[in-house]
Amino acid sequence: YPLRRQRQMCIRDRADTAQYNQLETEFGQMMRQFQRRKSKADDAMLAQKEKLKKQYQDLTQLFTTQKQMLEHQWDKKQVALVLKAFSNRMAYLDYFIRFKLNNNYGERWAARDSLMADNASWLIRELYPDKKVIISAHNFHIDKDNAKELTMGEVLAAELGDSYYAIGIFGGKGSYANNGRQAEIMSITKAKNDIQQLILGFQQEITLLPIPTKAAPSTAWLLEPVLVNHSFINLANERQLRVDQAFDAIIGIRNISPPKYMN
Repeated sequence: YPLRRQRQMCIRDRADTAQYNQLETEFGQMMRQFQRRKSKADDAMLAQKEKLKKQYQDLTQLFTTQKQMLEHQWDKKQVALVLKAFSNRMAYLDYFIRFKLNNNYGERWAARDSLMADNASWLIRELYPDKKVIISAHNFHIDKDNAKELTMGEVLAAELGDSYYAIGIFGGKGSYANNGRQAEIMSITKAKNDIQQLILGFQQEITLLPIPTKAAPSTAWLLEPVLVNHSFINLANERQLRVDQAFDAIIGIRNISPPKYMN
């Protein structure tokens, strides 16, 4: 009996794996459909979204009912991550459908950063409560105070207080990878109060500057508005940034280059 039961469990596990793999394939297809600008939230898209969400709900229920067994086979963190992944899939489906229905970019960015903040907060609270956690993201997302948009950094700063320490990273010259992973060369701006020009004036190749509490001749610009022509600030396409309101410190790199992608 124990051998037969074990065999049945293995057969069931293979079936569940096949079902999950197919579901992930369909989710990937829907992601690509979402990301096509011309695609509309018609009845077919809404029905597919509800179908996928129901399947993720069923998988969540399956994993929850077998949680003790799965934690014994794997470990608690792995099971927690899988369940969180299911939750994220469902949240993403709801998030993108809302955007397809209202085409509101401001609401979309706020929802996106709120979901990012929720994931970061969950990792800090649930998986690594006794660890320091480093989050690597675009300056826009870690910004602690953005007058135009709701950012992940604002949400986390409100929740974590002084425990949240944001470091903005800016380049002086060189090239960077755009959202399509293609290299783009930084043009050289002429404005003296552009952060690019300030970084090019640093003696070191890489400079770390904590935001001071009082202005000094060499760091007064950190407490004043500066121009940022090579980084996204908000949807209004503004270029003026108060560094001291957005970050706790910045890193200036004189010469930057694109990353080497692994895939």
